[in-house]
Amino acid sequence: MTTLNHTIKEAEKSGIPIENIEGIDEILNDLRIRQNDVNKDIKLLEKYGKEISHMKQGSIAMMEQITTVSKMRIYVPKKSTDILYGISFSAESMEKLTKQLINLYIKNK
Repeated sequence: MTTLNHTIKEAEKSGIPIENIEGIDEILNDLRIRQNDVNKDIKLLEKYGKEISHMKQGSIAMMEQITTVSKMRIYVPKKSTDILYGISFSAESMEKLTKQLINLYIKNK
């Protein structure tokens, strides 16, 4: 980027129009593409932040309230690009839930 800035300043000093600098169109186009990508990432991160701020820390799973959920009732996440995609309990938490479910519903029968 320093080389580009230096080249542009030198061109301005010598009176050469910036459009005549070799490869400037490709460089500017690449920068626009990168800027668009960064703007998309910023919007996505803002959505993540908003969604995460609505979540409660230290949520509790009440085993008696666990029930079957129809896939039709799940709105988010459905795609890998959805905000909550990939968020899940840790393996340790899942193991605790599994043990508790076994105790509640299998051993008691």
